[in-house]
Amino acid sequence: MSCLKALSFSIIFMLGPLFLLALPADTLKPASEVPWYTEEQLQSPYEALPNIIDTTITGYQLYDFVYRSDFFFANKGNPGHITRLLKFDPLLRPGFQLYPQALFPGYRFKHDNLHFYRPEHVFTDLFYVMGSEREQLFNALHNQKFHETLHAGFNYQLTNSPGFYTQTASRNSNIYVTLDFQLPNKRYQALGSFISNRFENQEGGGLEDRLAFEQDPNSDFVFMPDAKLQMRETAVNFHQFYQTGFYVGESEDDSIAQKRFINLGRINHEFSWRRESFVFNDPQTPSDFYEAEPFNPESTFDSTFVSTIENLVSWSNFPLQSGRGRFPFNFKIYLKHQVLNIKQPLLVNPEPGEGEGEAKLTAGYPQQKDQFSQVVQGLELESDETRFLSARAFAHLTLGGYNDEDLGIGASILLGRPDQKHHFSAQAAFYKQSVPYTFSRFYGNYISWENEFSKQQIGHARLLYQSNWLSLEGNYYLLSNMAYLGPEALPLQNTSTFGLLSAAIGLKAGIGVLQTRHKVLYQYVDEQEFEQFPELVSYHSVFFDFSLFKKAMDLNVGFDFFYNAPYSPMGYMPVVRQFYAQDGYEMDHTFLADAFATIKVKRTRFFLKAQNITSFLPDFPQVYAIPYYPLPGFAFKFGVSWMFFD
Repeated sequence: MSCLKALSFSIIFMLGPLFLLALPADTLKPASEVPWYTEEQLQSPYEALPNIIDTTITGYQLYDFVYRSDFFFANKGNPGHITRLLKFDPLLRPGFQLYPQALFPGYRFKHDNLHFYRPEHVFTDLFYVMGSEREQLFNALHNQKFHETLHAGFNYQLTNSPGFYTQTASRNSNIYVTLDFQLPNKRYQALGSFISNRFENQEGGGLEDRLAFEQDPNSDFVFMPDAKLQMRETAVNFHQFYQTGFYVGESEDDSIAQKRFINLGRINHEFSWRRESFVFNDPQTPSDFYEAEPFNPESTFDSTFVSTIENLVSWSNFPLQSGRGRFPFNFKIYLKHQVLNIKQPLLVNPEPGEGEGEAKLTAGYPQQKDQFSQVVQGLELESDETRFLSARAFAHLTLGGYNDEDLGIGASILLGRPDQKHHFSAQAAFYKQSVPYTFSRFYGNYISWENEFSKQQIGHARLLYQSNWLSLEGNYYLLSNMAYLGPEALPLQNTSTFGLLSAAIGLKAGIGVLQTRHKVLYQYVDEQEFEQFPELVSYHSVFFDFSLFKKAMDLNVGFDFFYNAPYSPMGYMPVVRQFYAQDGYEMDHTFLADAFATIKVKRTRFFLKAQNITSFLPDFPQVYAIPYYPLPGFAFKFGVSWMFFD
């Protein structure tokens, strides 16, 4: 009942401004014309509409890089650490999956979320944030046109913060480099990228005694005062395609634009190599997280190394972007070959005669090695997305290796052309896939396991409506054989079939200088033995948007409000780098508020932010978004961005 009351309050708070308006108002200035594309857009058989860089100041105060991944997440109170997205959004893609969730979302660069910029000349954006306790975030983005056919750029990102409390320091360094080459006739294109991700986090494991901490914040003693997690990732991706075919025309004087292109199909090749390493190092005596005796009772040094090589070859009848005419539908068939090498520490029981209850490391710190070779074969169909009604369908099957006999099939329809204000889509899909590798096999000093789990089965239906000021999304998942970490931080599999429903609303509305932004997410799962999610989370921003000094300065001044409904938040187990369904702590209704001012003068943007001003309220409770990592109280943040377009 309390959640229903909170939901009613959020909806009233969100929809209230609509009663003041005949039409939603938005006084923000238009963005500068610097286009960028995702790799998927650049592969589109149609003239994909570009995204435009955001030079506005609305939402600029949401400075943490994790907001680039999703809006609702649980964190440890310090930027740069692993966060947990509060929306159920499983990784539904073919191929190997190491962990159940994407690690370091928002901070970690990946090939499938890179931006390929195409500025007219040069585009540079420098972004710096300074906060309490020497918190620093820095981002340097530069892109340049070297030729009409060649664009290149890089993005360097740094997160460096010792943390508000003991043993939550983070130091992350990430960079990617992109190359984008395309022949003038658009028949050949090559995309290249290099990524380097470096993470170093102190992993204290949370407070030893949260009640003592709440009485005296200086008593912030943690389970593992010297533990650290280091992650290193290096990746290279090269993608090229060639449009086969030839032009025909009535005479040699005809221009290319007037000639007809006879399409013989598009040949595509993609190569990627990635090496990941995860090291958990604790020089102190292992904590008693698990009841099992550690193999090494003096210290812990666990490591996981994963090397992946992928080659994808495809053929499609996609039309040439610069050509005339369209097929009724387009299809692509592909084969992707994956080779994986996984190494973990080999910790073995004592051999006969060496004593009971003793553990042993064989000579030279040996490794448990797994090697997989698997092939993903797939088919994709799509109609002309530039029409009002378009459709897509896909199917894929994996043979061999760890993901042998994984499959997925689905279809979607879309109403609304890309240049229209209103879009509606409906999607249905079914997946049968292996559990993440670390649920099956994990080897470490604290705990090791080998499990034989059945394949997870996920049915998914989705409805989505989008306009310039309103978005509505509904998802229903039918889940079976879902694997997760239970209350003892050990893998479990729920062999029953159950449903999960989610609904989300996004709204932009205002009147005159008064503007509001709202996001509300409702989720319901009819199963307790699974990952835990809040039934309701919401974000509301209310601010005044106006200009000063004859429109030489744009200014937003207002408040951000965050709400979490009561639930049992997922705990975090540092030694296995995963979240588990703890049952020892229940989060009450949680309200957080920030005050902010964002300013823009020509090409420079600033923000000033007073974070968690609700902590000044009498008897305001300590908040643990992840038990038992306390969120900081009041903190002041300052950020600045410079943009250069030539």
